[in-house]
Amino acid sequence: MLRPLLVASLALLAAAPLVGAGDVDARLRRMLDTAEAAPGCCLRADAGGRPWVAVTIEGDASTVAPAVAAAGGRVRGAIADRFVTADVPLAAVPALARRADVRHVKAGVRLRLLADLANLPGGTGTRGPDQVALPPPHASDHPAVARAGAGAGVAVALVDTGVDVFHPDLRHPDGSTRVLAYWDQTDRAAGRGPAGFGYGREYTRADLDRALAGARALAPSARDTSGHGTHVLGTIAGNGRAAAGPPYAAHQFTGAAPRADLIVVKFDFDGPRNDTSHLLDAVAYCLRAAGARPCVVNLSLGADLGPHDGSTLEERALDALTGPGRIVVCAAGNAARPGPAGQAPRRAAVDRLHGQGRLAPGRASEVEVTLVRDAPGAARGEFALLDVWYPGDAACDVQVVAPDGTVHADPRWRTGAGGARRVTRHGVVHVYNGGDPLGWGAANGDHELYVELAAAPDAALAAGRWRVRLTGRPGSAAGDYHGWHALSAGLQRSTLRYDGARTDDRMTVGIPATGRRMIAVGAYATRTAWDTGRGAVAGYDLSASPTLVGDLAPFSSRGPSRDGRTLPHVAAPGVGVVSCLSRDARAAFPLDPAAVSPVIGPRADPPYVVLQGTSMSAPSCAGVVALALALDPSLTPEDVATLLFATARVDAYVTGSLFASDPRRAAPNDDWGAGKLDAPGLLEAAWARRRTPVAAGR
Repeated sequence: MLRPLLVASLALLAAAPLVGAGDVDARLRRMLDTAEAAPGCCLRADAGGRPWVAVTIEGDASTVAPAVAAAGGRVRGAIADRFVTADVPLAAVPALARRADVRHVKAGVRLRLLADLANLPGGTGTRGPDQVALPPPHASDHPAVARAGAGAGVAVALVDTGVDVFHPDLRHPDGSTRVLAYWDQTDRAAGRGPAGFGYGREYTRADLDRALAGARALAPSARDTSGHGTHVLGTIAGNGRAAAGPPYAAHQFTGAAPRADLIVVKFDFDGPRNDTSHLLDAVAYCLRAAGARPCVVNLSLGADLGPHDGSTLEERALDALTGPGRIVVCAAGNAARPGPAGQAPRRAAVDRLHGQGRLAPGRASEVEVTLVRDAPGAARGEFALLDVWYPGDAACDVQVVAPDGTVHADPRWRTGAGGARRVTRHGVVHVYNGGDPLGWGAANGDHELYVELAAAPDAALAAGRWRVRLTGRPGSAAGDYHGWHALSAGLQRSTLRYDGARTDDRMTVGIPATGRRMIAVGAYATRTAWDTGRGAVAGYDLSASPTLVGDLAPFSSRGPSRDGRTLPHVAAPGVGVVSCLSRDARAAFPLDPAAVSPVIGPRADPPYVVLQGTSMSAPSCAGVVALALALDPSLTPEDVATLLFATARVDAYVTGSLFASDPRRAAPNDDWGAGKLDAPGLLEAAWARRRTPVAAGR
């Protein structure tokens, strides 16, 4: 809870008018206007009780950074001389945004991991034991793989839940660490962060080797108690040194680039630093720590709200960090649901994420949100949030119709008028209807309509059918609008309709995977069963989700991007992936081999675990990209995307997946991208490219 002094400070801020505020995103406008943290954002208090917010600022870094300091804020980093990450007093935001050298100020948005433990529950294996001994997605004896030297000389990096530096697969044969640098952003100790960032705690390779030798201890916060990060890093670059035990005693669970150097940032998923501005710090650190080595950064995390066209400030900043030998690979997301052809829904309680409608002058289009509570009674902090994007030459008036038919309207809700909140007996209605040239969060020239229905401090949010009515203004252009939603936990059984139509799985590739220079990776199944070691096969309960080996994972997010690009770029193994288990996460995973995420190996010391999600498919691709960088360190993100599209495997699943909305279609398509990742094919193409003389003027 916010302390009383902070509450009083926020109340004074809320009372101040925002007239003249510059280009700030909708959530930041909402926080300035309401004196509350918006869903997915954080406000924190300093020692004096002042509210602070983490932001990314687009502008001239040479002048913006001193301005932040003068306003009492703290600069954390600068990217490409035009993006600044900072912590600033909330009250200082309007003045910063009004500066001529500031183009945009955006609040950091929370991110989540993209493992999907709920999708495929454990049960009796329904496939034969031939599926338990499948090779990894790379063919280690292929000449193209051997030529890449197992990734030696390349750095692979991840921003995740940390790493178990004691895991044998992440150490050299002599027992020393393979981790070049480890930044724990969750550590609250002062003065131990990396140079230029000033928060968290940095461990050098020498620090980690001393810890492995027992000469020093890592801080408790540095442990990977989730296990996600260690699993992801093992998939990219584990060297298979751990003993899996029977029935896998003769098998090595190796990653794609087992000789690559490693860089890790532990992200603050459960704390106040979980936001996109701190993600930018993390990726910048990884690339700096790589030094002269080519580097691929894996991001098995994401968020669902935004324009989905690569134009967000954070995505443009990430794009600016990439270049020759600097590649960022992103999980596409787990936002899809199985198709409509009589298939059981993945989670009956969760509606599909994307919807669209049509704006036209004089026409009223409605987004219906039917709020249903999972349990009787209302919870504090309930909310339903719509993030709608529509063309910059269109304009609309907005009304919100409560479940009892009461129409709520405000002249400030029309396009370009700014927006405001209204406290009603049905709940608090927040409407911010973008009108500035940046669309309040993106350089796409479009408008953003932010609608939040929230419980009041002393009143519940009304359940039932709410309608958000968009009426095109006379003289404005017609065009399609697209929307995505977020619901608080107790409202997950709610449903949505756009212009009377159900929501769908299109345009569900998340952010930052929609970035223009990001490599987005979907997931398909390579394992749905495994040997228990006791003469039986266990696996996923496929009765509710008929996943087939070789087919697209039912959860894998679908494209295209809102600006029409084919996404994801490619699909990689993401169901039943065996990789490293952090020793500090063993309590989170069952010993039962028929569980959804079983451990593999000796009971007392299991080194591996089975997981699924695009969190698991992205590192398969990242490891192969690391091998490609070993062959050609000059590869750019565009080069990698071209190679993926040129070499991906296309089979009957790619052209006719069980989960495709269009059961027969050509590749590339919006479910698979170019098709299935083909490591040998991509590496052969990368080698041929390196040996081909570069044409003049290229």
